[in-house]
Amino acid sequence: MSIKIKFGSIAGLLAGFWFISQNFLGLYLTNFTKFNLLIIFLLLFVAIYFSIVKTRDNEKGGFIEYRPAAGIGVTVSLLFSFILALFTYLFYKLNPENIEIVLDSQEKFFLSEGKSLQEIAVNRDYLRQNFAFSEGFTSFLSISIIGFIFSLIAAILLRRESK
Repeated sequence: MSIKIKFGSIAGLLAGFWFISQNFLGLYLTNFTKFNLLIIFLLLFVAIYFSIVKTRDNEKGGFIEYRPAAGIGVTVSLLFSFILALFTYLFYKLNPENIEIVLDSQEKFFLSEGKSLQEIAVNRDYLRQNFAFSEGFTSFLSISIIGFIFSLIAAILLRRESK
């Protein structure tokens, strides 16, 4: 198994288990949410960083150019994002009561914004039907974009070209 697959898979699984544990602990809709995202982004960056370093030092003789380094990071972030999105999707598909918790929170927000009860009900019905997929997809997209940015930064910092 290649280094990037190993690091992307392990970090994705850790992030998925972290996501599930924070939800079961009831921390998903609290002020703790920013800390949860920080943990997930930290796992992603560490996985990208170490996969590039390990590949550079163990497979490339201590040298790696920018493009291959960025490619490793992108691969890690896509795998990480896919695994986390799968955890997110399955979590909400298997635990629909958690969707109601999120919808209740959104309803309070919409009421404070002056939305009508009818608008809220239509929105709630739509979200209830599509929530697991949309959360999984949104998770995949946003983490992939952040991972792409992390990959570019890590590739700049870790490249070591032979002369």
